[in-house]
Amino acid sequence: WIYTLRTRANNYKRIAASESMLRNISSNINGGVLVLNPQKEYQISFVNEGLLKLMGYTEDELRSIYARDYFYFIHPDDRQTLNKLLTMKGSSAAQGNEFSVPLRVRTKEGKFIPSLVKGSFVKNEKGEKELFCMIVDISREQAIMEELRFEQESHRILLEKSDEILFEIDYNEQTVKVSPQFKEKFGWSLPKKYWGDEEPSLTKIYEEDR
Repeated sequence: WIYTLRTRANNYKRIAASESMLRNISSNINGGVLVLNPQKEYQISFVNEGLLKLMGYTEDELRSIYARDYFYFIHPDDRQTLNKLLTMKGSSAAQGNEFSVPLRVRTKEGKFIPSLVKGSFVKNEKGEKELFCMIVDISREQAIMEELRFEQESHRILLEKSDEILFEIDYNEQTVKVSPQFKEKFGWSLPKKYWGDEEPSLTKIYEEDR
């Protein structure tokens, strides 16, 4: 009897510690946490304030809509990807079965937020398999990547279309890009990789300028 009480007390402490760790993790990400039960058609076991704030719903609103159609919150073009992923990972008996997938998540306003969904199938204190999901808003990161792609395309067009001879040197990749006008003017091309174990040939450069 005393052993049973001690075991229960230890279990409660472990659960409390897990819940505390979950709150700490979920309060320090730009997004939220969702725990689902695959045995009960992926019903919501837990949702934190961070996810509710991100999506603009109250917990009752989220649960009500989710109970009718949990794919409602996922962009139509992403639903097949998620469904295949859940089927493949959920059917495996292995503990963990982690995945990471970019999805667009619907807010209450009807907008779709670019998100990174990281999930893992784990067993709870009752021995039931649950899906632990961390949903992170990656709108800012995506905007930065789009801006970077735009800048790279602008540089490419500038190199190709400018009447002047332009150089672009990438010290990390150890490469040199030069506008097509260079070859048109001098009749030869610079090597794409200008550093390395071998010293570059400078025979085409005036001797005093090498």
